Amino acid sequence: MRRTAIAALVIVSLAAIGCGSDRRQQELIRAAIETPRPPTYVRRDKDGRQVWAFTQTFYRNGLYSPIWLKRSRATANMETLIASVRGIHSEGLDPALYDVDFVERYAETRHGLLRTFPPEVASDIDVRLTYLYMQLASDLADGISDLAHADPAWHIEQARFDAAAHLTNALAGEGIARSLEALKPTNREYGALRKLLAEYRSQPAQKDDERVRRIELNLERWRWLPRDRGARHIVVNIPAFRLDAWELDSPALSMRVVVGKKDTRTPIFNDVMTHVVFSPYWNVPRTIAAEETLPSIMRDPSFLARTNMEVLDSSGRVIDARSIDPDRPDAYRFRQRPGATNSLGLIKFMFPNEFNVYLHDTPADSLFARASRSFSHGCVRVEDPQALAEYVLKNQPEWTPERITAAMHAGDERTVKLRDPIPVYIGYWTVDVAPDGRIDFKNDVYGLDARQSSKLTARLAELRAATQVAATAR
Repeated sequence: MRRTAIAALVIVSLAAIGCGSDRRQQELIRAAIETPRPPTYVRRDKDGRQVWAFTQTFYRNGLYSPIWLKRSRATANMETLIASVRGIHSEGLDPALYDVDFVERYAETRHGLLRTFPPEVASDIDVRLTYLYMQLASDLADGISDLAHADPAWHIEQARFDAAAHLTNALAGEGIARSLEALKPTNREYGALRKLLAEYRSQPAQKDDERVRRIELNLERWRWLPRDRGARHIVVNIPAFRLDAWELDSPALSMRVVVGKKDTRTPIFNDVMTHVVFSPYWNVPRTIAAEETLPSIMRDPSFLARTNMEVLDSSGRVIDARSIDPDRPDAYRFRQRPGATNSLGLIKFMFPNEFNVYLHDTPADSLFARASRSFSHGCVRVEDPQALAEYVLKNQPEWTPERITAAMHAGDERTVKLRDPIPVYIGYWTVDVAPDGRIDFKNDVYGLDARQSSKLTARLAELRAATQVAATAR
């Protein structure tokens, strides 16, 4: 009921904007919105159609009232939108993608800071500016033309964004400029990259176009993340080989990690940590069992004893390794018993996901001293599992540091559910901003920079071409 009342209030508010305006203009806006064929400036792709749908929804909810012009004269909202577009380069976005120059082509005269326009084109201008706002707002909220979903390697889920509702709320309260500002990421890393981009652009004599491009790409990747990542959350940056735990916008913990090899990559995704497992068994994945474990057993009968492993049949019973039929590898499961030599170490941190990837301890501590740390089969090995356990169990005071240590070394597997689940984001930023503010350009370990930069370049070329075509339409 409350939601219905709010919607009704918004519609009345929007309709009031059109009070005193020419009824004819509303009729023309309706005709423009309900046309079976969208105007030429609407991109003929999925994202363009979605932005146009937002535009139609907005005007229908507002009874086709004009927003940016009143009686053929520009409003302050129009001037604010134009200024916002022309300043968008600071976010690593090209203002040319949002053609506001068309306004100058239509303008007749100026009254102070505001333009006036021929009455016969006022409705078209209003609709086009709304489409432009929707396009810009969507790009700030989700990234350029939803590019995140164009790369199969990127699986971080974004919050659903309703551009029509966002503009409605902007007009009813916070205003155009603030509504667009609210869509930009507010995390430290994004702010630091914006500042770095401005610094590189301000030094034309020493300008490094390749680094400018990388900064822009990494700004784009931050726009692909949800704005609300949780009061407490964990971020793993694969190219930096580092895990950071956060309390709101304050770093709580940072440590080195080992990630997947190039042929067994750590996936880029997000999920929610729900429990930890002390003294875990390591259930060997079937691919590793078939390609590594079983051949090792066949070559060396002492392999199982040396690695503290055991064999289970299809019903989950431990069996004698001498009964293994090498021609039936799928009939068996292999697992490593808890202990100091277990491949998962003394604890694993679970956030159930389709990739069967998690954070865990490791007995191979020497790997953390290496500069490049891509050695795992896909899971993320953490340098200081005790500290991470204390962080995730912080809100469960019964789990003291001493009790955590004891459980890690108990030798008996034990699962502990987190009272407050913690979002985990495994991402990929090659221009890395450390919690202390230090910025480094990292190696593109999985080649995502090259692939995504190519996709971005092609997409931007398409968008600019569509903008140029629309620029000729009047």
